[in-house]
Formats: sequence, C-alpha cells, structure tokens
Amino acid sequence: MDTMSSILLFYMMLAPCARVWSLDRLIEIWRAKNQGLPVPMVEPSSEATFFQRMIQIHFSIIYFGAGTSKLMGASWWSGTALWACVANYSFAPMQYDFYIRGLEALVANRWVWELFMSGMTVFTLVLELGFPFAVWMPQMRLPFMIVAIFFHTGIGILMGLRIFSFLMCIFVFSFLRVLIFP
Repeated sequence: MDTMSSILLFYMMLAPCARVWSLDRLIEIWRAKNQGLPVPMVEPSSEATFFQRMIQIHFSIIYFGAGTSKLMGASWWSGTALWACVANYSFAPMQYDFYIRGLEALVANRWVWELFMSGMTVFTLVLELGFPFAVWMPQMRLPFMIVAIFFHTGIGILMGLRIFSFLMCIFVFSFLRVLIFP
C-alpha cells in the first residue's frame, strides 16, 4: 500500500491536478456561481495527458510484474496460493460466521475446492498478465477494467487490504479519460 500511494502521490505532485481537482478549483467555482458568472472551463492540456499516460504505463508495468512474480511461486503453480490468503486469520474476515461456513463448505468437497482454487488462480494470473496488454485495445479496455475493479474490491473485502484496493482502483480508473477532463 505504501508503494502504491507513493507512486500515485508522486504523479499527482507533478501533474496539473489542481486545475480540476483541488480546493482552489472548488472555491473558484463557488465564487463564480455566487457572482452569477459562468464557471471557468478547464482546458485539456498536453501536460495532463502526459502524466495520465505515465500513470497508465507505470500501472501496466506493476501489474505485469505482479503476474510474472507469481509465476515464480510454487504455490501459484499448485493452485494453493489463494488458500493461504482466504484461510489466513491475519487477512481474512474470520470474525464472521458466514465466512467460516463458506470456507467449511468449500473444503467439504475436494473437487469443489480444487475447481475453485485452480479457477481463481488462473483468473488472477490471466488478469494480471493480460491486463497490461488488453487495456490498450479499445474493445478490451472496459471489460478488463470492470474485472480489475471487482478483483480489487474482492481483495479489499476478503483480505482486509482496503486502502491498497482503493489505490489500485484509482490506478485502474486512470484509463478513463472522463475522470481527468469532466
């Protein structure tokens, strides 16, 4: 989480974010509305586009690095890596009875456990290795972004890494041009 927040804050420090998303901008809009003047428009700039592209490239490298590093782990090849997360008392929401019952139901049938764990392992690897390439194809961008948002939401809920998941979702949203220039 610290690394992700440092990366994001570094780009925000250099990028012209204050032109759109700042307290100064809100005050400027508020003053214009109170004085009956039109709200000053913010013109798109090449500087903002450059920093948005840098965030996107950086995020793609991070995602690909995460996927390739998983390929070096034996637990990812055996399909047990996710079990270490979902059954870890430090990460998982073990204080909820429904969660414990869900884990018990999962391990009650070996075939169900194998299919679920193997499926989620393959899903994670395909997402992390495929996202850096698919997100640059216009027809694949939105589906991969939606899947990545659900993926990180799941990480936030099941592993308790809420701030990390929120920051990763912000990185995913960097691929939407609408968020930069309303």
